Amino acid sequence: MKPITILLLLLLIFSGCKESTSFQFKKAGFSVTCPEGWKITDKDSSADYYTFSLQKKGMEESGLVAITWINDSADLYMTLSEFRKELQNNIVFKNSDIKFWTDINSRYGKYETLASEYTAKILKVEFMGILHTFHAKGKTYIVLVQEAKNDMAKNRKGFETIESSFNP
Repeated sequence: MKPITILLLLLLIFSGCKESTSFQFKKAGFSVTCPEGWKITDKDSSADYYTFSLQKKGMEESGLVAITWINDSADLYMTLSEFRKELQNNIVFKNSDIKFWTDINSRYGKYETLASEYTAKILKVEFMGILHTFHAKGKTYIVLVQEAKNDMAKNRKGFETIESSFNP
C-alpha cells in the first residue's frame, strides 16, 4: 500500500472517532450534562443555595438554562413569585416589557413543576422563557429556560440534553 493511501485511510478512521466536547457537571450530588457547544457560566453559592448557568457559546446565540437550588423545601408559589420579581428588577429585563403568564403545572425532566412562561423584548429581539420550580431530595429547584424566539430550532437539542440529564 502506498504511504499516501495509508495516510488517507488513517484520516478517515480518526475523523469518524471525533471526541465529543459535552461533559458532565457535578456539584454536591447534583449532575447535568453540558452539551457540545454550550458552557457553564455564572457560578455562585452560599451555605443556603447554589446557582449556575449553561449557556450556548457564541455572540449570536441565545440558549440559556439557569439552575438554582435552595437547601430547603421552600413554598413553590412564593419561590416562583420571588424569581419573577428578580427577573423584572434585573437590569437586563428592566426595560424589556417582560410579561409573565398564569402559573401552570408542567414538567422538567422527570419532575412535576409549578411553572411560569414569559416573553420579553431585549434590544429589539423577542425572547421566550419558562421558570420551573419543584422539590427534589429536600431542596427547592428553580430552572429558567430561555431563548430568542427565532433560535428555537437550533437550541432544541441542547435543551433536551440538559433536561434529560438533570439529576438532583
